[in-house]
Amino acid sequence: MKRLYFIILVVSMVLTSIGLVVVQIVQTHRSVKVSRNLFNVSVTNAMDNVVAQFDQMKLDDYVSSSKHNTFRVYRRYEELNERMIELVSRHEELFYNEHEVKFGTVLQDSAFIRRHVRLSRADSTVLKQYNTLLNARRRLQVTNAKTLALMDQGLRSNDEVFSSDFNYELLDSIVREELIINGVEVSPELGVLRASSDELLYCSATSMKDALLNSAYRYNLHLGGLPTIDDYYLVLAFHSSDLWMLTNQHFDLVTSLLLIAILMALFWICIRIIFKLNTLDEMKTSFINNMTHELKTPLATISLTNEMLRDESVQLDNDTRRRFLAVVRDETHRMQVLIETILQNSKMSSKNYSIHPVSLDVHDLIHEVAASFSLQIESRGGTLDVQLCDDNAVVEGDKLHLTNMIYNLVDNAMKYSQGTPHVVVATRREGHQLSISVTDNGIGIAPEDQKHIFEKFYRVSTGNVHNVKGFGIGLNYVSQVVALHHGTIRVESQPGQGSTFTVTLPV
Repeated sequence: MKRLYFIILVVSMVLTSIGLVVVQIVQTHRSVKVSRNLFNVSVTNAMDNVVAQFDQMKLDDYVSSSKHNTFRVYRRYEELNERMIELVSRHEELFYNEHEVKFGTVLQDSAFIRRHVRLSRADSTVLKQYNTLLNARRRLQVTNAKTLALMDQGLRSNDEVFSSDFNYELLDSIVREELIINGVEVSPELGVLRASSDELLYCSATSMKDALLNSAYRYNLHLGGLPTIDDYYLVLAFHSSDLWMLTNQHFDLVTSLLLIAILMALFWICIRIIFKLNTLDEMKTSFINNMTHELKTPLATISLTNEMLRDESVQLDNDTRRRFLAVVRDETHRMQVLIETILQNSKMSSKNYSIHPVSLDVHDLIHEVAASFSLQIESRGGTLDVQLCDDNAVVEGDKLHLTNMIYNLVDNAMKYSQGTPHVVVATRREGHQLSISVTDNGIGIAPEDQKHIFEKFYRVSTGNVHNVKGFGIGLNYVSQVVALHHGTIRVESQPGQGSTFTVTLPV
């Protein structure tokens, strides 16, 4: 995949994920706002119904029995007085003119027949109705000054009602019933507030007193159609936990964000897979190119040597012939190790792969590997020092794999050495462990590459310089051999100062 397409894919995935998160947050905020508005509308409808119910109720329903008779008298007075006012208002031409009579007092007893009015039969009927109403009101026997004063001060308004033994339990039950009917399933605390003194005449829970005084859920309350001197309010206070649960969208938000996070994780996994596949594709191409080069070189050397041996025109002495045959032998061995490394590395990828350990002397293996590199070292004018400890170096292991392991380490040291190679292979006994170290004077390994060199097909980048042969499975194979023998491997290196690979095996 081209780099530009890859970048576009990553940016698109990131922007899509961010967009989903933003849209979900906005949608959740909007849902919370709509839920709160619906809740407020439901509460308002319920309280309107409550106020309407109380406005239509009889005084007996919410006033103490000691006040019933007084309120009934007052209500009868009010009823008769309103009918008299209505009658006078409909027949203004009969009863008064605006210049002679002040009209509109609470008790309608100041209506007079206009002077010089000739009464018709209909007028007589109206006067008869008026006198009937007036006599009925007088028969209530409340004409004494004390009763009128009492009525004027308190009986005429809600103030006397709320000051009496008001049936607040009835109010409470009606409120809760209406809330349930209107779909409000949370139960509030209830209070009745006198606005002028900011005083709660009733409070269902003293712990919620402050919340009731400051509540926005406040509804003007009138009882039985009585007028009022003061403003009385029915107030509600909902517990914060109830409101939070009612309008809470956090579960939906958290669930959505979790799903988005999972989606983003899948995006990231896909990106990593694509990137890894792209890297593996590049590694595969590099592996094929390098392996072809690795095989062509010894084949070309063997072919050239074979042609010289077969050419009868070239006179070869016995030493030269033996030297050519040694070249063929070494190059053949080199191809065998190369092919064996590839095959064994492929086999080791299987989880069921196992080795067949036997007792081996590691020093013998090192001498064998050193002998195979003698011609190559001599041709380059270098040195291969073998520094073996005097202690026992016998381990339980697979001869083929341990030999190939040492060969790969020495081969890398030779390939990456600068100028004249100087390679040191040393062993050291440490308790029940044997350390095998291979040190070179090569180009070294950068710290950022050291953590990847044991990965399959990984090669340290050398830019456009291809003077170093290899295909990136040697060190991976070495690490797998070490793991199969329950050992460890580490590298110490600085760019330009060479490298040291140390393998530790149990003795």
